[in-house]
Amino acid sequence: MGFFSKWNKRKNDLLEVSQETNDIDNIFDDFFDDFFIIYNEEEFYRYIKNYNDKGITNISILCYVTKDSGLLDKKEIVLEALRICGMDLKYVSDSLKSDPEIIKTAFESNPNSIQFAKGVTLELAMNICDNVQKLIVVVSYFPHIMEELQKNEENRDLLLNMLRENPSLISSLPKYQNDLEFIKVATDSSPMYIRFAGKNISDEMIINELKKYYKVVLEKMKEYANNNKDNVLEIWNKYHDNLLFLLEMVNDIKERYIIINKL
Repeated sequence: MGFFSKWNKRKNDLLEVSQETNDIDNIFDDFFDDFFIIYNEEEFYRYIKNYNDKGITNISILCYVTKDSGLLDKKEIVLEALRICGMDLKYVSDSLKSDPEIIKTAFESNPNSIQFAKGVTLELAMNICDNVQKLIVVVSYFPHIMEELQKNEENRDLLLNMLRENPSLISSLPKYQNDLEFIKVATDSSPMYIRFAGKNISDEMIINELKKYYKVVLEKMKEYANNNKDNVLEIWNKYHDNLLFLLEMVNDIKERYIIINKL
């Protein structure tokens, strides 16, 4: 009897029983237990075979494994599951969540699984990441990796490449916020990132970036105004925070005065 035939037969049998007992909640708990709860290795490998035969990926298996089965502590079992669904790292025992091979297998299946790992070090991060995009995923969950990278000047080019991929990382790079090349990379993406410029970045550059951003904001205000002509207050409320931010960024009061008068 095939899976779905068995499913329907079992479902119909239980429906008949539930009508007699009026205990439908417990009846269907038993139903789902029969089909989805994994108690032992035999059941687990049956699921693995089914997933592999049908080419199923990114669908959890370990969420069906009971904790008292002991399967979540068995490395070979966990590795099999993680090759299919990296996010299953969420369910494995804490002792295995810090195992480098376990973490790497899960990460290769789904980089976002790294959020469930424990004890992630810079060395491990560099070993499992073969491109900057993956490293960016790691540092998004483990900020201390970014801090470690900044301690070694040899990582400067790597950090710059990461910034090119994700300019918002400038907020996590205090060591390089006085580095003109880093600030230019960030502000080329959006003048708004000038807010992270260090004290050694010239006021002239800051002001030039602010002027660019003013133009962007004012254009957006004009566009918004054309679609909301009857509500000037709403237009102001939508954009005044952006304008105030820009003014606060200008260090020189005279330059601030000049910019205000250009609005």
